[in-house]
Amino acid sequence: MDAYFNKNKEPSYTTETEQWINRLTIMLELVEQHITKREGYTKQEMAQEIDLTETELHERFMSKFPVRADLFQLYTRAVHVYSEALRVVKFRDICESNRAEVVDSESLLRQLGDLMNESQYSCRDNFNCSCPELEELTTVCRKAGAFGSRLTGAGWGGCTVSLVPEDNVESFIETVKNEYFRQKFPDFTEEQLGDIIFSSRPSSGAFIYRKHAAVNPIGG
Repeated sequence: MDAYFNKNKEPSYTTETEQWINRLTIMLELVEQHITKREGYTKQEMAQEIDLTETELHERFMSKFPVRADLFQLYTRAVHVYSEALRVVKFRDICESNRAEVVDSESLLRQLGDLMNESQYSCRDNFNCSCPELEELTTVCRKAGAFGSRLTGAGWGGCTVSLVPEDNVESFIETVKNEYFRQKFPDFTEEQLGDIIFSSRPSSGAFIYRKHAAVNPIGG
């Protein structure tokens, strides 16, 4: 993306968010135009597309970690990466735009939840990092009252995160326990279930505090 926009003129932007949304939208359009083999590329076909030998392709892009595949899913992977970045930018923009005052909290949560659900569908269909258990669990969570539910972490199993209104948290947790965990793991104790599903409030990410020395004015 950086290489493309270093060579192509952009319009003037009023905000950084506007720039990111425009750039990522254009990248998705370019993916549709140029990655034409939706079923995947062989290593030979990828090398031909960028004028490298297969050996050069391997040394440049595949030698750091072992890569094994007959067909490389460039289209679906690119769609996921750019669309996921776009969803992150939109999610942040919605939150920042409503920081001072929330006029319609349900509408706000639905917008955020829709982005979370779209992310889960893309993880499943484009990045293939979901699994049947995660699909079932996120479906149960939505039916239990979550506005959005998606895998979290790297995927391939593991954990989910769901967006639930505060006044519905207790009933949501109990419903998910009954509809999923007690069905799958009938021998789990209540203490174990409490470690598996729990609530938390959204908060800021990690950051660094810098302490500056106080400066007294002359004569103060």
